[in-house]
Amino acid sequence: MPAKGADLIETEAPEKEPRHLRASEPPGVPVSLSGVSKSFASRHGTVHALENLTLACDPGEVLGVVGPSGCGKTTLLELICGLDSPDAGAISVAGAEADRERLERCALMPQRDLLMPWRSALDNATLPLELSGMRRAKARERVAPLLERLGLEGFGSARPQELSGGMRQRVAFLRTLLAGKPVLLLDEPFASLDTITRADMQEWLAGALGDQPRTVVLVTHDVEEALYLSDRVVVLSGRPGTVRTELPGAGADRSRPRRETITSHGFMALRERALEALA
Repeated sequence: MPAKGADLIETEAPEKEPRHLRASEPPGVPVSLSGVSKSFASRHGTVHALENLTLACDPGEVLGVVGPSGCGKTTLLELICGLDSPDAGAISVAGAEADRERLERCALMPQRDLLMPWRSALDNATLPLELSGMRRAKARERVAPLLERLGLEGFGSARPQELSGGMRQRVAFLRTLLAGKPVLLLDEPFASLDTITRADMQEWLAGALGDQPRTVVLVTHDVEEALYLSDRVVVLSGRPGTVRTELPGAGADRSRPRRETITSHGFMALRERALEALA
């Protein structure tokens, strides 16, 4: 099973390290959407992705979002992080509403890991530090121990094509975390993995989020994954997506073994409620 995500970011940072690596930074910030609607023009006509969507995510909370295919889940993440603007309604990340200001506060991990094939695993992970002005040698020195903690010891020099799917996802997550943003937006992070690897990665991510709190919005089509990893789960309707119901997640039990959590009576009851809402 992949290593737990303990102590990914050290508590003390050298004086000249980028500000976002310093321990004084808050673990998360609030995210809110009020009456958000978004439509797209296509050759088949207007596509109404989201309609009058209102939700909020507290600082340090992991919010899971599930819904039918095409209900606007990915669009939701792109709107939150400022890659797109809503047609109506307001979006705020730590009080910032402008697209550019939201983008400065969010790190988006898309469905595909998007690792650069010409860079090693280590150099893919160091990219945010290099972009922030840190020299590559210093960035490598900083990140190499973190790869080991993620169960990637001995693979720092490997190219992405030499890594398994789970390894690639851990590198991509570390790169997202090292961007130093208070809000993490995860879009189907394990969708491409086989069932066994996916279960292992869920347990690993639960440990990583417990040790490195951030405000997280997790989009997934897997109800069990959302309930296990999240503090709270929002179920969206079919397109245009709007909030159908909210359910408590198992975030408080992330320290327990995954199998023990997902086989509990309380968890299975929540799963049935989520599936009923989706139906």
